[in-house]
Amino acid sequence: MKTQGCFTWRRPDAGAIVWAKYTLPIPSLELAERLRAEHSVLIVPGMQFGVENFIRFGIGGLPDSLMTALDRTQELIRTLE
Repeated sequence: MKTQGCFTWRRPDAGAIVWAKYTLPIPSLELAERLRAEHSVLIVPGMQFGVENFIRFGIGGLPDSLMTALDRTQELIRTLE
C-alpha cells in the first residue's frame, strides 16, 4: 500500500484501474461531480460500487493525459484538505 496526502492505494496487479481510498470530508459522488464540472476530470465514485471514500482512476490512457488529470485533481483536493 502507498499513501500520499489524503490517498491510500495499491498498484494494480493487472489492468488499468486504480482504486484509491481518501480521507477528505466529501462524499465520493460529490467529489466525482466537482472534478467533472470544475476540472474536466472523469473518475468513478466508490459509492457506485457500494464503498464510500474511494474513487476509481483509469490509468490506461496516454501518460500526459493522466498527469494533467492528476494535476487537476490535486487542485481540487487542496481546497478540501
